[in-house]
Amino acid sequence: MTLDLKDFIVSAITQISEGVLEADDIIKQHGGLVNPGTHTKEDNEFIAPRTTLDFDIAVSASSSKGAEGKISVLSASIGGEKTSASETASRLTFSLDVVLPADENQKKRVGKIRKPV
Repeated sequence: MTLDLKDFIVSAITQISEGVLEADDIIKQHGGLVNPGTHTKEDNEFIAPRTTLDFDIAVSASSSKGAEGKISVLSASIGGEKTSASETASRLTFSLDVVLPADENQKKRVGKIRKPV
């Protein structure tokens, strides 16, 4: 089984975002925050944090007779079908900046938030 690179990236970012939301719901019961942002001093405007997601994945470039080439994330398969194709494995590393879910009302939740030490 292979997963298109695009589908892998969409799935990874979506699952990370959903995980942040679920973790924040749990940890706020204990007075904590996940992915805290900041508020400006002048107008108390919320500034969401930007996070860099680093990817380092094994991909394959494959082509079959009469088919368009495609890049897929490598995964193991058991009992796969036999086809006439050529495949080359490579590593792909890249980073994406994202703004993950953050609670704009976090200041009300915990009061004054200290800067990390």
